[in-house]
Amino acid sequence: MPPKTKAKTGPSPSDAPRRSGRSATVASTKAVVDKVASKVAKVTGQKRAAEGSAEEESKPKKARQAKEKAEEESESTREDTPALPLDPIDIGDPLPTLTLISDEGENIDVGQLCTREKKKGLVLFLIPKADTPGCTAQACSFNDAIPEFDDIRDGYDIMCLSAGSPAAHAKWKAKKNLKFTLLSDPKRQLINALGAGANGKTTRSVFIWDFRNKMVDKKIPARPADSMKWAYDRLDRYERQITPDC
Repeated sequence: MPPKTKAKTGPSPSDAPRRSGRSATVASTKAVVDKVASKVAKVTGQKRAAEGSAEEESKPKKARQAKEKAEEESESTREDTPALPLDPIDIGDPLPTLTLISDEGENIDVGQLCTREKKKGLVLFLIPKADTPGCTAQACSFNDAIPEFDDIRDGYDIMCLSAGSPAAHAKWKAKKNLKFTLLSDPKRQLINALGAGANGKTTRSVFIWDFRNKMVDKKIPARPADSMKWAYDRLDRYERQITPDC
């Protein structure tokens, strides 16, 4: 009898689908992983870009804050430095020779604000603190009346004075669109000489000089609501009293 031979058998039908299924699963998983990795990389890239953009945007802000801090420290240093007091200034007296800083950072010689050459007088109103409700109401009333003061004879300039810093004045001026100059008197030299600096504070008040640099009148204390009207009415009466060739 011939020997029995073992029949060759091929892979069972179930094996092929099993291998195909595993391959498909691996491929599918890899695709998901790749997709997630791509998404993570995209989000990470966007986050880094946003952080970089935020950092770039913060640079001007940080520089501005550093500048404001330096200005405040400079103002504090100036306030701490003793200053020689000025002689008291009253009706009939001129503005003194004194340099103050404007809201634009310019040196202003107070004694040259009213001269015969300029032929313009000055209305100087004093405030306790810039950008506060009462001071804003007072400033805006003068700001709106600038054309009326210009029409009084040869005209009168409007200026504001406080112990605040030039930076604070500039910020307030831009915020309220004020058209006049704001002067900074951190040591209250002029404020005290005018009698408006009692107890280390500034009293709200108004002072008027004619073009000959002579104080015409003053109102101390003054109220925000009526200080502008008082100044205009007082100047109107004054200009009617003096002769044109004074």
